[in-house]
Amino acid sequence: MIAMNTPLQTKPLPASPDARLSAADALSSLSSLTDSREAVANRFTTPMWYKVSVSVGFAIATMLVWALWGGIFSSLSDLQIILCGVAITAVGVVFEVVLVWKMERRGIHWLTMPATPSGWLYGVMAPFVGIGTMTVPIWCNGMAWWMALIAAVIGGIATLLLMNMCDAAMRDYIVAGGSMDKVRLDGDDRRDDKGNELWTRARLLALPDEERRETARRLIAPVWLHPAIGLEAMLCIVSALEVVSLFKIGSHAGGFIIPVGSFVLIYALDTAVTRWTRNAKVDTRMMPASPVSWVLFFAMAVTCLIPVYFAGYGFGFTLRSGNVPLADLAVGGLVYVVLFSIFGQLYDRRRYSDIVKGV
Repeated sequence: MIAMNTPLQTKPLPASPDARLSAADALSSLSSLTDSREAVANRFTTPMWYKVSVSVGFAIATMLVWALWGGIFSSLSDLQIILCGVAITAVGVVFEVVLVWKMERRGIHWLTMPATPSGWLYGVMAPFVGIGTMTVPIWCNGMAWWMALIAAVIGGIATLLLMNMCDAAMRDYIVAGGSMDKVRLDGDDRRDDKGNELWTRARLLALPDEERRETARRLIAPVWLHPAIGLEAMLCIVSALEVVSLFKIGSHAGGFIIPVGSFVLIYALDTAVTRWTRNAKVDTRMMPASPVSWVLFFAMAVTCLIPVYFAGYGFGFTLRSGNVPLADLAVGGLVYVVLFSIFGQLYDRRRYSDIVKGV
């Protein structure tokens, strides 16, 4: 029996795991977390070879503009200038598609909006500087080749620095623990509502018939989605050509109203498309599953040659006359938006039908 005035002997409680964690272990854990975030940042920032390639491309384009406008090809006819503009645009698009394809093969999320205000500033300034450098031979009419070369080199370096600064802002944001969920535009890991697993074709086909039919409805885009994408592409072209026109003739009735207004509409359309894609959890990398789906997919892709042509046509026309061919762009843009929307809707519905049938 224990006496009343005898102090109760108790064993000290064992130290908690957190308390036993040494400073070295904590430092190691922090270093591991930082390394993990650095690895994530590497997948959300463009590699140096891409940024150098784009910067060199802008520099080469500047020299081509000099050659077409005031250099060795200045004696070409209006039609020849327009055809050169179409050829340059087509080569540039193919060049960019190849670079993006290489990044996708390496698992880089290239389709991502800037996550911070500074990132937005640098990200918007980079293409403006690149395109603006291309207009230097226009408003400095008659400049020597070496002057155009200096402008091209300076513009290319400035574009490279701005792209680096945009990526640095993105990297700092990710390393600090920022989430990329709200700024991602690509669709390689859209999640389902249950097991937090990837929506793949194999998972869809493994579902019971009724559930598969209900889930596959997410793949059907709303009626406004494809027209919004097409309109956004044409607005990008008009905005770029208006900037070229402003540098070419100094000022005109539209001033900066059309480029600024186009940018606002582009941002609104892009936000709407991105929000639907994210909320619908659509896997945008799901490839066609049947011959008919492939035909519709390629038909939709072929219509994208229309804005490529009109971008080159508008560039050549604006380069020679100083005026943007808005009427031609409006007609061509309408044709493109209608065709792209029709084939897009048919493709989405055929893809839904293939999944429901278990193709």
